[in-house]
Amino acid sequence: MGRRWGDVLRGYVRRRMALLVCVVAAFAAGLAAGALAVDRVDPEGRAALAGEVEALFRSAGSRPASPPAEVLRFALSEYILKHLALIGALGLSIAGAPGVLAVVFLRGFSLGFAAAFLAEAGWLAGAVLAVVALLPQNVLAVPATLAAGVAALSFAGAAVRALSGRRDVNVFRHLAGFVLILAASGAALVAAAFVEAYVSPVLMGTAARWLPMR
Repeated sequence: MGRRWGDVLRGYVRRRMALLVCVVAAFAAGLAAGALAVDRVDPEGRAALAGEVEALFRSAGSRPASPPAEVLRFALSEYILKHLALIGALGLSIAGAPGVLAVVFLRGFSLGFAAAFLAEAGWLAGAVLAVVALLPQNVLAVPATLAAGVAALSFAGAAVRALSGRRDVNVFRHLAGFVLILAASGAALVAAAFVEAYVSPVLMGTAARWLPMR
């Protein structure tokens, strides 16, 4: 059974390889742009952000900066409403499908900016903080977002072909696959939100106790 699902997944990816490359490229471009944008922050803004990073790092050594339930609510809002729901709506709208790449780009931008600034703000401690604060949840969140983006573009493309008169395109089958992948991505994003609320703060606290800021 597991081998059969693996074959299905490989076939799905192979048929949509061009879309996957486009989505990954948009995310990578966002990461790079976000990391480079750190250098464009003015000195006053940089000092203010550095102060916030240092305060976060110090508070993590004693207690979470925010209650886990509050972090969870915010993470769910970001992941589900601002990312997954928006990608789904853009894909279903067909005409707005190119906006999926913009959402993926902005997701990469925010992640690249946060990682670069955390690393720069605290040298070794900042680099460790960037890893423990961002990596655990994004191991789930990034693939889920990319998968949803590919599915949205795939459905929109199929719908365009069907509307143009292609009788060999079963748009309902593509819609069912789109909804299924959105549901799976949503489950992964919910799990990522729980990791962000309950796992990352523990890792941050451990890092803060062992690695003082510069």
